[in-house]
Amino acid sequence: SLVDRSLFGRMDNGTGEPRFRMLETIREFALEHLAAGGEEEATRREHARWCIALAERCDLRNCSSAEVRLRLDCLEAERDNVRAALAWLLESGAIEGALRLGAAYHFLWLHRGPAREGRAWISRALAAPDNPPSSLVVRGLAAQAASILAWMEGAFDEAAALATDSLALAREGGADADCVWARNLLGMAATSLGRYDEAAAHLDSALELYRHLGAGRSPAIILTNRAVVSEPVAAHGYLDQALALCRRSGASASQLAIVLNELGRLACLEANGVEAGQRFGESLRICWSSFNLWSLPKALEGLGCVGVLTQQPEQAVRLVAAAAGLRERTGAPVMVADRTY
Repeated sequence: SLVDRSLFGRMDNGTGEPRFRMLETIREFALEHLAAGGEEEATRREHARWCIALAERCDLRNCSSAEVRLRLDCLEAERDNVRAALAWLLESGAIEGALRLGAAYHFLWLHRGPAREGRAWISRALAAPDNPPSSLVVRGLAAQAASILAWMEGAFDEAAALATDSLALAREGGADADCVWARNLLGMAATSLGRYDEAAAHLDSALELYRHLGAGRSPAIILTNRAVVSEPVAAHGYLDQALALCRRSGASASQLAIVLNELGRLACLEANGVEAGQRFGESLRICWSSFNLWSLPKALEGLGCVGVLTQQPEQAVRLVAAAAGLRERTGAPVMVADRTY
């Protein structure tokens, strides 16, 4: 076989599927023959289509912890393929394909990092000459993906600008449901910039539009974000609604972890170490089972806060240090609201 002859190497990527890596010299030889035979462009086009289909099939919304991990592992295994496809799509002027791939693949950059890489690819696609013009809806979704990645890196002004573009594109393209999530992103950016009244207005608009549409993804994240800019009593109300929605609807594990982390933060602010420990502990288990590196640092930091409340300073220091290491890997800063505990 080709493996026995050392022309291909067997890889273990943790997904259980057999995978092989081609020796670089063999790969270069194959590419030369594709080009010489006039087949390189068609082959790269099919490769890019395969990457887009895979990324779009691995949508993380409404997935259990186990499903989230499987899908993220699948996306993780294709990093090099996706990079190659994005590079070719941009070089060949297939901008809509690059936008679709970047928007779909952003889940991997968001949950496992590095956010800066995803932000760079999508920003290049959004800035590239686009003729014929891409679909407004596709551009809007790509702008949303770039906005959340910019927000995750702490570039809040850029996140707000991208969310504003996304909202305009969604309106022009008649994608009412996308307007909900653009408003949510505007609320997140405004919160992180300390503009709490503005954030509340965006999030209230998102919730009102969601209720008007009566369909789409669970609004648990919008409710959670609204809690961040609310007084404690109102915040509990929003978070209780969000948690109930997650439990009842089987919302994605990543959504549930976000809600639990915010409930834990509120409990820490109220010096309720028992409840905080329960909330952050459940979030930690969910994040670990799905290998969600976005919410995992916050759960660790929250448990560090619990360590302080329960007079276990050494444990608190270890947990916060572990969280800092994860944040360095993903590029995610500590958010403004999280600095309060």
